Amino acid sequence: WTAKSIWNQTLFTHEGVLLSGRLISTNAIQFVVTIFILIYGVNITKTAATTFDDYAARVQDFLATFAEIDVNPDSFSIFLPTDRNMIVVPMAIGVAFAFLAASLTSIIVIPSASLTTLKFRSGVLRFAHDPKVKLLRIAPDQVAFLRGVMFWGTLFAPTLLGAALGIIVFLFMWQVTAAKAQALTASLIGALVVIGLHITVNRNIRKVAASAYYRKKPSVANVTILIRECGLVALTQGFVVFRIIRLFLTTCFYIGRLDTPFLYNSVGHIGGYRVDGEPYMFQIDIL
Repeated sequence: WTAKSIWNQTLFTHEGVLLSGRLISTNAIQFVVTIFILIYGVNITKTAATTFDDYAARVQDFLATFAEIDVNPDSFSIFLPTDRNMIVVPMAIGVAFAFLAASLTSIIVIPSASLTTLKFRSGVLRFAHDPKVKLLRIAPDQVAFLRGVMFWGTLFAPTLLGAALGIIVFLFMWQVTAAKAQALTASLIGALVVIGLHITVNRNIRKVAASAYYRKKPSVANVTILIRECGLVALTQGFVVFRIIRLFLTTCFYIGRLDTPFLYNSVGHIGGYRVDGEPYMFQIDIL
């Protein structure tokens, strides 16, 4: 909708949404950063591919010169990747995901600004009677942070996300950790099969024992819940690990986004300090 309104030149004339020059120029810088991530990532990947044969000697020189570690070549060689693809493939995947994350971060800014403006206008985001509005009034000069934070956020957040995914892929390809990573994958597949069977059986029992919040057969429902609680004590460790990974990757993506708060309004307030206070700069600039 925003792209169509900008193309038809109706975003301001019909909808009355005015985008500040600061926001437009900062968004243009974000796209430049996105292109830089792609070009630089492709170049370092090519460099890693062409210099793969001499990297062992360079690593040994680095450890000897800067870390002052005397490395035995025979014992050290078992930790060196044996194939060029062990380096190139993780780097390529990391660069691709970093570029994708940076692109999404840059593309979403203008539509999000338009949506936030309409939310203020329609009352979805309360302004006139919101006691928290003083947070937006007392420091209008905070918009000075907007350009720098969005620039570095667009650079660091996708890079961190791409590096995390690249390391995961590398651990699956590196000869030292490949067997353990594959064993972990097999365990995860087995856990998913068990969870799938658990969900299937539970749905069938639920149709017999319950209807919405009403238990048609309380004894069957109680026994089922008890069995599920006992079984899920073991299975939920996987859910916790998956939650940690999911929240970490989501946090990496949202570090570069100031157009929307990552934490809920009642979360992240310690006294008068806001853990995720930077999105307020975005709202100040709109107001």
